[in-house]
Amino acid sequence: IVGDANFGCGSSREQAAWALADFGCVAVIAASFGTIFYQNCVAIGVLPVVLEPAVIAEIKHAIREGSKALLEIDLEHRTVTWGKSSCRFVIGADDRRLLMAGADAISRADQHRPEWEIFNDNYKASMPWA
Repeated sequence: IVGDANFGCGSSREQAAWALADFGCVAVIAASFGTIFYQNCVAIGVLPVVLEPAVIAEIKHAIREGSKALLEIDLEHRTVTWGKSSCRFVIGADDRRLLMAGADAISRADQHRPEWEIFNDNYKASMPWA
């Protein structure tokens, strides 16, 4: 998806990002994002890309003109390419690492399953009435 400024603003619930993912969206390009929406996207594996409004206008123009050029986002090199044009984007190191690993919130939490099980066993043993 290629959007404008404040994409996802007011969408503090995870369902907004999930809806995009459910429709097969793997990335959103916009001039800015609602902060919570941005984090929700990262948490479920949708890449939010922030670009300057002028660059977004160029991309939209290419799309409207029916360009057969592929819009490609390279997370490893932090570039967006369309037609013969290209630009770099900025993303936090932690967000980039998580997205490149294909880790969503559930898979990250599941990595701590052994610790959960120990905590739960100890909790049940120390407070059997709970």
